[in-house]
Amino acid sequence: MDNETLIRTRIRRMPDIFHAAEKNDVDELKEALEQGQRLDARQPKLLNMTPLHVACIRSSNAFLEVAIQHGSCDPWLRDDNLRVAFDHAAARNNKVAMQLTLDAMYPRPL
Repeated sequence: MDNETLIRTRIRRMPDIFHAAEKNDVDELKEALEQGQRLDARQPKLLNMTPLHVACIRSSNAFLEVAIQHGSCDPWLRDDNLRVAFDHAAARNNKVAMQLTLDAMYPRPL
């Protein structure tokens, strides 16, 4: 294996919370969180979206189910267009993501 291929292989193995959101990869999400990545992180190249925004855009519902339970998840964060993750789910008529984000925004009392 040449050096370039080895570097690419190692880079691919590093978890990335935004990639996990895009690909609906729960295992990568868990690895990223274990390494200290956060769900309230912003991606300047994506209008300061969070992984939650990306997951709603990509209909990554399995990712969302796990993400909303984590302490670093804030469904009220807005991107540069002043949209919360729920807005992106609604724009795609993704009822599952809409309900997940809505429940995270307005938790039911015990």
